[in-house]
This record gives sequence, C-alpha cells and structure tokens, in this order.
Amino acid sequence: MEQYRLPPSTDVRAEHYARDLLELLDEWGLSQNTQTAAHLLHHLASPTLDTDAIRQKFGERPLELLLRAKNILYPPKSKSATERSIHAEHLRRCYYLAYIDHEALLFILAMRLVSLGDIDHLSADERMVWAKQNLSHYLPVFELLGLHNYAQALRDISLRLTNKALYQQLEGQIETYYQTYHHLFLQFQQRVMTSSSIPDVRIKPQELSPADLYTFHHDKDTPPNTPKLPNHLMVDMLLDHEADCYALLGILHQQFTPIKPVTDYLANPRLNGYRALISTLQVSDKALVTVHIRTHEAEKVNTHGILEAKRIGKPIKNVWWDNPHHSIAHKPSDKEPIGVFAPDGRWIYPIQQGFTVLDFAFRIHSELGAYARHFWINGKPAVHHHMIRHTDLIEVDFDRHTPHINTTWLESAY
Repeated sequence: MEQYRLPPSTDVRAEHYARDLLELLDEWGLSQNTQTAAHLLHHLASPTLDTDAIRQKFGERPLELLLRAKNILYPPKSKSATERSIHAEHLRRCYYLAYIDHEALLFILAMRLVSLGDIDHLSADERMVWAKQNLSHYLPVFELLGLHNYAQALRDISLRLTNKALYQQLEGQIETYYQTYHHLFLQFQQRVMTSSSIPDVRIKPQELSPADLYTFHHDKDTPPNTPKLPNHLMVDMLLDHEADCYALLGILHQQFTPIKPVTDYLANPRLNGYRALISTLQVSDKALVTVHIRTHEAEKVNTHGILEAKRIGKPIKNVWWDNPHHSIAHKPSDKEPIGVFAPDGRWIYPIQQGFTVLDFAFRIHSELGAYARHFWINGKPAVHHHMIRHTDLIEVDFDRHTPHINTTWLESAY
C-alpha cells in the first residue's frame, strides 16, 4: 500500500498545508525548530537531500527533524514486503522514535493531522488509502502518546470513509443507547447529588462516537475489531481534587453495591497517562452503572496525553515519557540484554539474548504462553524457535480455547 504523503510543493494546497501545520505546531507548544523544519518540507520528496546546505543555513535540529520525518514517510521499498510487514515496520519506527525523540514524532503526527485538509482533493481510491493507513499505521501511535481526541477523530473519519453505511448504523445505535439509558442517568445523577457532600461534582453520560465502539472489551465469542455498544450505562464524574475522587467512590460504594473490584488508574496510571477510578455498581435490581471518576486535570491528560502532561509539568507514574529508556538507542553487545516492542508500543526490557518468540509469549503472558498459536516479527510470520532481536516488534496470537504448545516447542524454549 502506497504511503499518503504531502501535496505537491507547487500547488496552492501546499501553502494552505504549511500554514495549517505551523498553526498546529504552535498550538502544541513545540519548539521553533519544528516551525523551521515545516518550512523545509518540500525537500522531503527530493531523492537527494542537501544535508550540508540545510545544516549550514538552518542548523542541526531542523535537519534532524527532516531526516526523521523522511525515515518514517519515505522508507526504503522492498519488493517482498507485504501489507502487514509494511504496517509493522512503520509502527516499529514510530515507536522507536517516540522513545528517543518524541518531539520529532509529534512533528510527523501533526503533518498527518493537517493532511485531513487535503481530503477533498483526493480521488476515491486515495481517500481509501489515507483512511486505511490511519487505522493501521497511525492510530496505535496516537494512543501510545495519549492523544485520545485526535485518535478518536482520525478513527471516526477513517471509518466514515471506508464504510459509510456502518458508520451511520453505529451513529443510530449510539442515539438509541442514550435514549434507552436517559431516565436511568437522571435517576442516578439525582441520587448522587442529594447524598454527596462533595462540592462541584460534574456528572455526565460518557460520550460515545462510532470510533469508541471498537475500544470496548469483547467476550471470548466475539471477534476482535468488532464494534460493540456497552451493555449498561457508562458515566463520567469529574472533580477538582484527587482526594475528592476517593471520597466520592466511598460514598457510591455505601449507596450502591459494587459488583467488580475497583480499577485504580489514579494511583497506577496506564502507560499513556490515562488516569481514573473505575467501578461498576448495581444501582437497582436490573440496572448497572460503570463510573469513571477523575479530576479535571486528569481529564485533560486523558484527552491530550503527552502534550498536556508536558504543559502541566508534573511527573506521572508509569508513563513511558517520564522514564528514561536509554536501552532502546543503545546497541547491546553479545552478552547484554535486549528489548523489543509490543504491538501497543510498550518497550519490554530486559530480555535475555537468545530468547525465542515462544519465550517472549511466556514473558508477556505466563498463563497464556501455552496457548500461543501464531507469531510475527516485524510483521513477518515466524516459527516458535525464531530468536528475537533488539527493537523488533513482536506479535503473538493466542487461542484461549486450545493449548498449542508441544514437546518439540518446549525443547527450543529457555
């Protein structure tokens, strides 16, 4: 699949593209070097980049940003590459860049977002390519950086372009969902507001879009990547202070019956900075409500990810961008440990040299390792005894119904 790149440098569209890109880079608070690099984007399509001239006139950093963008947008072509391996290699390069130079990756993602303005000038086939690339090449990267608002917008637009009928169908299902649970929400809101002594609690139904329906967990009989509505009411609750979040949770557990253990992403945020208290409550004999409780500050990071976290300037536990990852750029010797990327961008380190993909399966899911069925390294199929290398992107397909491991496999495992 051909990469969608930039509009022609001689076209009026290129001027609009550059203007929009500069505005977005400024809005994101990126350095002046990214603005300089944005003015030099027409050099990217050139087969030979005059690095010495650019370095002498504009400095080292704008040149570095251009070279990093060229590495992602114009990778070397291979006749044997499959669509899956192209997708995996793109993600691997983006994940690598995220950990060693997240500003450069944000520069590239800004270019992708601004390309949305070029959609009306693309043919139907070009639109389809652009949309499919969003889903395969870019959404996981936006999610890794916690840029939920942009990820949601890209997924919605891409879904609408690739399957308009399904998109409209999902919109109708969401509207029905809100109508179905509207009365329950009003009842729940009233009971909380009358029983809670905590001031300034904002309660609202969780906002859903067709894109969101792909993010809910599926049961074992539902195929992955299948849109699914939540089967009960989802509610967001926003407060000013973290202590109030825990106090409100205690009040809710006194008034309603929790039916699942609380998930505490306030104390233990996700890799991409997402923070909330999540609890599912039995509010009547036949009604469940799942609440997501968080502060207004956490909501900003949940929505804008690394951009908001850097603006706030407070370290966030567990997030990858607040932890040094020198091991990624370091080239290990024969005796040093290596690291690899998971499909969601997690950096898994240290791993003993000589590990196979089967060893990796047990490393990430000790209880599911025996159910490993298929393996891919950088998008290419691999046998169970294939050894992994530093900065590989590893995918493992598990079949939870049937163990696949056998004695021959075990002989090649560590």
